[in-house]
Amino acid sequence: MERHDSALASMTLGIRISSAFILQVPSKHASTPARVTRFMFEEKASFFRRDEEPDEKVTARGKVNSDGPNWIERSFAVTGTDEQIKASTVLDYNVGISGKSYQTGPLAERMYATMTQRSKVLQSASENDDEQVQELQRTFKMIAMDCAAKEAVRAALLENGLEMVLQPDEEQVGEWASVDSIRLVRDETSSSLPVQLYDDWEEVVDDWTPGQGFDFVVRQVPAKMRALSLDELLQALDPKGELRKEAEDAGMTVPDGIMPQSLEDLASANVQRVNVAPREAVSEQDAFAGDMAKRGYRPIHASALASLNADGTLVHATMMHVMDALVSHGCLIVDLTNGGETFANAKVIAEMWKTTERFFEQADRGELPEEIQGMKTAEEVGSTHAKVGFASYDNGNMQFLETRLARTGQILPSSTEKVLGDAGCTTLRDAYQILASVAKDVTKTVVASCSQEVGAVDGVNAVTCATKLVNEIIDDGMPIQTDVEHSEGPVSMSPHRLCRYSNNPQKNAPETSNETREIFGAHTDSTFITVVPVALVPGLEVFDEAAEKWYRPEKAARIFWEEEQKAAGNDASSTNETLKDGSIVPWYSRYAVMMPGELLQVFARSEVLASVHRVVVTQEQPSRLSAPILVRGRPGTSVDIARYVGASMGDRILEQCEGRNINDIYDLMQVQSFQ
Repeated sequence: MERHDSALASMTLGIRISSAFILQVPSKHASTPARVTRFMFEEKASFFRRDEEPDEKVTARGKVNSDGPNWIERSFAVTGTDEQIKASTVLDYNVGISGKSYQTGPLAERMYATMTQRSKVLQSASENDDEQVQELQRTFKMIAMDCAAKEAVRAALLENGLEMVLQPDEEQVGEWASVDSIRLVRDETSSSLPVQLYDDWEEVVDDWTPGQGFDFVVRQVPAKMRALSLDELLQALDPKGELRKEAEDAGMTVPDGIMPQSLEDLASANVQRVNVAPREAVSEQDAFAGDMAKRGYRPIHASALASLNADGTLVHATMMHVMDALVSHGCLIVDLTNGGETFANAKVIAEMWKTTERFFEQADRGELPEEIQGMKTAEEVGSTHAKVGFASYDNGNMQFLETRLARTGQILPSSTEKVLGDAGCTTLRDAYQILASVAKDVTKTVVASCSQEVGAVDGVNAVTCATKLVNEIIDDGMPIQTDVEHSEGPVSMSPHRLCRYSNNPQKNAPETSNETREIFGAHTDSTFITVVPVALVPGLEVFDEAAEKWYRPEKAARIFWEEEQKAAGNDASSTNETLKDGSIVPWYSRYAVMMPGELLQVFARSEVLASVHRVVVTQEQPSRLSAPILVRGRPGTSVDIARYVGASMGDRILEQCEGRNINDIYDLMQVQSFQ
């Protein structure tokens, strides 16, 4: 899906995002200039309360471009032209931030929504508590704006090779720097009105509407030069890899980077990977769809994933296909029909899409029961991470129904049956089991391959160990069928999420009405596998490590399907496929995208990294419906390294996991975030 855990994620969607919520940082690979450049407002002189525009400033890393909407400068000049600044030196910086560039409106809105939804005072307030409610809402607004501003500045500094340096007491709201010259982003109807500037959050809060963007200036932000990781240093010194190639040809070993040594390191490394992914979005026509001549981009048959050699070892061709796709490109496309041989599973997925459409139609008509509204912790689960319910964000442009499967077979929240009916709930259960089964096959292939590769266990036993892992650790909603000691709880930890993503300009805040935009920011998932059934309207993007660009696997699936239809003499322009029995299924119901998550990265010894991915939307297309399953682990089941991967072989992360249950492992991978 469409991992990083901040307040929004951990309390609602169960994904990890960076400390900036959905706010992400452009990559060093992006072709556009860094966004931290000088504001270019028509009224910039009055906006910054300066008599004239200052000269171009220089950061600790170098000059900042002057053709963009943001800027950064040192708060105090450093005397002496030849003076060198140590990397550890903390200096103060002034930063100008554009709400359009950094999505301050949607970011603050999500923070505000999280606080209001979690506030017991607001939830229990009566009609006689209006004054108390209004004051609390006002306070939440100020906190949300301040936190969003801090995360935007943090990201801006990061883009310019700097990192914010705050003492514990400076992390508090309003204590991290001095914010002024706040300007609310106006819509077209108010664009002719005079620009109003505000001195602080207290002054602007009553005029701010959640979701509305805001520009601001922040002064005296303490920051120092960010230390480069080994990966970044090697990339800077040898951008084309020529020196490393020469060293390898000469028999020398050059490290590709420093392996994470703990679960906490792994989570932080993935946040860093997210932060350097590009943020720009392109149209469907310009989106990268891989190279069909390369194995890793082509779909693999679901039957191939479930097959083994006669001696019980992995089929080499299957193993190579899976590892190539996941290691190089971050995802694997699976053909659920095995090349058009059997459509039973595709028919179930087609019904799942109809059920998803009906749900959001009912949501639009206001027919959802009150008990399904809002994200709530599933009762008697024993984990705060198990959320269920319906939530809407970004002025309705992101909507989610979080469902979970009880071990009894019931779909939660229980009121789902009122909305979808018996048939709809049955369809969701059937689709869940089909997709989770494929995810287990992918996990088994990856874990067995990696265990065998490092010599932890031989081929047959590698498969045996990996099979035990997927049957005992992966939570597919069914009770464990073995006698292994476990504590799984009455509800699955692997949610099935029905999503709708829109780019409605009438709903958007002014700064987010771009033709194509990132609506759900780059992240990795705390899963073994995140399964995303290919949808009619594409929008899922995976950062392709080999191509160093965003890859749109749903577009690739379409291209492959069209090639297949042309070869068979069929109409390749249709959105449906007519079967031999006369029935019709949507073309996309044949395919599902498998993305590795952080739990798989752990058991794959970081040979396979958690997929960095996001969702983009465009005004050219209708809303995107999506129905991902986040395949996680049974919360109370403990990890037995010898049983599941043979031996740790010195892998410190696996050693850290030994004897811990999945819920504890999950918690250790949560990066400290806004709460």
